Amino acid sequence: MKLKLTKWCLDIHKGLSVTQEVKEFIIHELCASLDIEISGDLQQFLDANIDESDGQSRTIIMPNIYKHCCNGTEIDIHISTIHSVKGETHTATLYLETFYYQYDVLRIIEYLKGNYSEPSSQIIKYNLKMAHVAMSRPTHLLCVAAHEDNIGTHLKELQEFGWEVVKVNEN
Repeated sequence: MKLKLTKWCLDIHKGLSVTQEVKEFIIHELCASLDIEISGDLQQFLDANIDESDGQSRTIIMPNIYKHCCNGTEIDIHISTIHSVKGETHTATLYLETFYYQYDVLRIIEYLKGNYSEPSSQIIKYNLKMAHVAMSRPTHLLCVAAHEDNIGTHLKELQEFGWEVVKVNEN
């Protein structure tokens, strides 16, 4: 799989399309090796239209929307990146911890606790910028999802600064 990913990255860098090859890999190799049946949602994702009209773009023209139904009411939950929501407001936002050499929430944990100082590196400045964009969007609810190992020692200070911490069980 690492060889395929490397090849695909190089092909994309050369401006080549890897869409069909990736789809075939998912269907014929990945799902088969994991004994996974192709669900309707996966098939819909694989069948999504790809805009490659300029020879460069690889934008999926299928909205990432999860439809939640509760008591006859349907709510569309849009799943997207921070970059795609810049300038928009939302009822609720989930800031989901990510990893790039280190967890981003760990890089900005002092700021989440109210301890503001000049950022010590470019990556911290970038994480703060992304966090600001994400966390200034919701009108009613902001949720920051982080692994408990990354916030455990900071729990008391986060709560003292006003964060309501809720542990989500796997079950």
